[in-house]
Amino acid sequence: GVTGSIGEIGVAGGKSFAAMALTRRDSEALVACDLFAAGVERDNVPDANLPLFLDVLDAFNIPAEDVTILKQSSLQLRDSDWLNLKATHARDGPRVGRFRLFHVDGGHFA
Repeated sequence: GVTGSIGEIGVAGGKSFAAMALTRRDSEALVACDLFAAGVERDNVPDANLPLFLDVLDAFNIPAEDVTILKQSSLQLRDSDWLNLKATHARDGPRVGRFRLFHVDGGHFA
């Protein structure tokens, strides 16, 4: 079957991220990228905050320490940056590597 990490650009409140994260298999890394503040898109700023995202993870029993959180603009990242990210959790291996599932919010750029 297909294996790889799970990631999202434009996490905001984190509900779609949580849904994807619940499909995670052993050794698959989780990556979330968002400014968690006002940015170029300015589409859902009231919902884009890190404490809310962490609360959503907790509500779905997804340990925050299992998620590699990139608090930055996706415009600052190249394809190679995503593939060479260091995984947060040791069981995920040294790198995030390729992705099995990836979501880019409609108001963002990839």
